[in-house]
Formats: sequence, structure tokens, C-alpha cells
Amino acid sequence: GTVALGLLSCPPPAESGGKWRGEALGRMRQRWPALVADSETIVGEMARMSELWEDLWAGAIQKTQSALTSRLRILRRLENLFPVPVAGRTGWGTTPQAYESMFGMIAAAALSHIQRAVSRTFSRAPETPRERSFLRAYRGPLAEAIRLFADSLMLSAH
Repeated sequence: GTVALGLLSCPPPAESGGKWRGEALGRMRQRWPALVADSETIVGEMARMSELWEDLWAGAIQKTQSALTSRLRILRRLENLFPVPVAGRTGWGTTPQAYESMFGMIAAAALSHIQRAVSRTFSRAPETPRERSFLRAYRGPLAEAIRLFADSLMLSAH
């Protein structure tokens, strides 16, 4: 009670709310360092436990699919603007190899969502039974799908 009243006795100005909260937390950390550290640990664990790996991967796959779709739409527009030359015709064409290279760059950029999911799941030890179960069920199939996708990018780059 008194801690909250002492910290809230001077309400923060609207334009510096974040700064005020930081100062309040700093004062609490000075006075009760163990309590603040324990609280931060608990909040961090609750956030980690609420993040289901299934949801993380579903989101990463959806973002990758969306990024690929929108970027491929741009590539198709470029193809329409600068068609690949046909034998016997001259013009402003772009070579098929240039389009393959563009596709490789587009796909590699979209793959960043998957790479973040890998770093947040496969790159660390599972800490809960649910995380262990997820890895047993999906590590192999996801790793294989990522390998195949990366291999197809390598082929399109050459």
C-alpha cells in the first residue's frame, strides 16, 4: 500500500509516462532489489510459458506464406513490364536467370520468419513437457521442410 502510494503520489505527465514508470521501477529496484528481480523473473517465465511453440510456428509459416505471396505478385508485375525476350524478338527483356535470382532474393527474405522460429525453438533446450512433445512430433518434419525449401533456393540461385 505505502509503496504504491509513495510512487503514485505525483502522477506522471501524459507526455513522459514511460520515463516516469522507468524512474519508479528504478526507485523500487534500489529499495527492494530482490523483490524486483524475483518479480521480473516470474513475469518473464509467465510470458515464456504463455508462448506456445505451436502458435509461434503457425505464425511464422503464415507470415512466410504472406510475404512470399506479396513478393511474388511484385515479381509477376515486373515480368509483365519487362517480358523475357522470345527467340527472334528484341526488346527490353530481362533474362530468365535474372528472374530466378530475384525469386531467390524474395524467398530468402521471406524465410526470415522461419529462421526466427528456429532460433526461438530448435536452438534452445525444451523446458516444459509441451515443448518436449512439440520437438518430438515436429522437429524432423519441420527441419526437412526447411532443408527442402533452402535447397530449392540454392537451385534457383544457380
